[in-house]
Amino acid sequence: MNIQSLISFRETVRQNSISKASNKLHLTQSALSQQLQNLEKNVGCSLLIRSNKGVELTKEGEILLEYAESIINLYENMLSDINESLHNKISKIKILSCNIVGEYLLPCSVYIYKSKHSNIKFDIKIENTKKVIEGIKSKIADIGFIDKPLIDDGIESKKSVQMIWFLCIILRGIK
Repeated sequence: MNIQSLISFRETVRQNSISKASNKLHLTQSALSQQLQNLEKNVGCSLLIRSNKGVELTKEGEILLEYAESIINLYENMLSDINESLHNKISKIKILSCNIVGEYLLPCSVYIYKSKHSNIKFDIKIENTKKVIEGIKSKIADIGFIDKPLIDDGIESKKSVQMIWFLCIILRGIK
């Protein structure tokens, strides 16, 4: 199994079609089908139900997709970090936030922080609390803000101000 087969699998699911995914991935349908079959052979089960209406995930395919998303995100973060290191690029902090914090508190805080640290860029996305937690767990974001307490062994949660909780998994160092 390699990262490209996971990327191909994810794209096939996203496109709901081997034909559309092969075009997007710049592969022939035959090559993509072979990659998917090899992936199924490696994990020892069927991952997709193929039909003339598209593809549908099996139960095992849903499990693989969840892990594939995390693995691909880690891989992309790794490549980004290596690229930043090689080229001394500006660092980026990825933030997921619930609506209240993201709309009202973060903009001012980010503005003040950037005035002192001009080399840092922010990628801020507003999501519901569940997606913020999932994003932190799957390492899509470096920091998350939610508006209710969280008890989870895998995530450090600190109350930062009244009714706002700060979430993070220490994964990547900010340069």
